[in-house]
Amino acid sequence: MNAQLPIRDDARQRETASELFFQQRLPPGWTCDRPVNDYGIDLRVGVVEANLVTGVDFLVQLKASQNPSNTNYETVTLKLSTYTFLIGTLSVAMLVKYIAADQEAYWVMLRDVPPPSQSQKSFTVRVPRENRFSTLDWRQLMARLSIIQGLKLRAGRREARDA
Repeated sequence: MNAQLPIRDDARQRETASELFFQQRLPPGWTCDRPVNDYGIDLRVGVVEANLVTGVDFLVQLKASQNPSNTNYETVTLKLSTYTFLIGTLSVAMLVKYIAADQEAYWVMLRDVPPPSQSQKSFTVRVPRENRFSTLDWRQLMARLSIIQGLKLRAGRREARDA
């Protein structure tokens, strides 16, 4: 008897491999959660310093493919609705592309991506291959996250005060 069973295709396996790769390279103690409702947020990472939960966090949109591009960047197709949602959150968003053949991921902060045309449903993001996730300087990233989150908080407070 040939029973019909669900297939765990290569794309799902790469998705799992990309998440494991990402989580295994986070600094010790940092938190990493998968939101129950996924509206473009695959992971939420909390920064922990000297065992203190800092309140600084960032969101991750995680993509994966089998083979690398033959250029200085990897490409990711991102829905305009996902971009608009992520860029509008208080938390900083990071786009990460995992390449299974390289056993490496590449990253870009979403705020460093040029804003797309609002007439498109999706657009292509270039993720620099020089931004290797395995060599990311976590202290530098943590400082940058604190600055960006602080700017967003202050802007929100000014807007609320002026309203």
